[in-house]
Amino acid sequence: FRDNPFLKEFGISIGETFELVNARVLEPPRLKYNGGREATPNRGAWDIRSQRFLNAKPLQKWVVLCLDRNVSPQKVNDLQSEIARSGGNLGMTIGKPDTYKVLTDQRTIQRDVQTFLKEKKGYDLIIVILSDKCNFYGMVKQEAELNIGCLTQCLLTKTISRDPIPPSVVTNILLKVNAKLNGTNHVLSHRPQFLKGNIMVMGADVTHPPASNRNVPSYAAVTASHDLDFFQYNTACQLQAPAMETIVGLEDIFKRHLVYYFK
Repeated sequence: FRDNPFLKEFGISIGETFELVNARVLEPPRLKYNGGREATPNRGAWDIRSQRFLNAKPLQKWVVLCLDRNVSPQKVNDLQSEIARSGGNLGMTIGKPDTYKVLTDQRTIQRDVQTFLKEKKGYDLIIVILSDKCNFYGMVKQEAELNIGCLTQCLLTKTISRDPIPPSVVTNILLKVNAKLNGTNHVLSHRPQFLKGNIMVMGADVTHPPASNRNVPSYAAVTASHDLDFFQYNTACQLQAPAMETIVGLEDIFKRHLVYYFK
């Protein structure tokens, strides 16, 4: 920037060294797993290969739906086998999956997915493999979890592209799956004093469309924990006026979260 003519024109100069400030590193909390075993995060990550979920939920009825024609049958079989193996290591009871389904006809994909999901309504989970370049995620989620009532876990093909599929990749998938099944992966080993008692942790945010889309509404979401370990969350979402940063009706949303918490 020192030789930038535009900055010079306006008499602007930029220093070459960052400002130094005092800081401190917070000690990461220790996490408790099944059997009282603990893990300590380091730089935001920790190894759970030798751990078992604190409350592992069974996955009995499940199936893989593949929407990418480039995924081989062997790759799907490898994924299913690794889910069963890694899930067992984490304490989950994994049943035998149904025969996987491949749907790739772009002309009828939405109707075909809808038909398949209706057939599998009542299953514990449907794992959906999506092409890296597809735009079917929104359609799958809307059909499955809003219109029909099926729990899904979506994966991109690139996530499982390596041979063999790394166990760490499947473990990360199962972290999400167990939570979606209302299980508990881990809790704080020692709860700080300020978190003792009936505490509800909340988070809120508003997502806005690009400034050029003045007629597109903003999207507000408020989450709140409803268990004593801050692991299970309930969500309230709504559309509101474009560019509105303040969440409309926050008091009513807060009341709904409180009612859900005390149930």
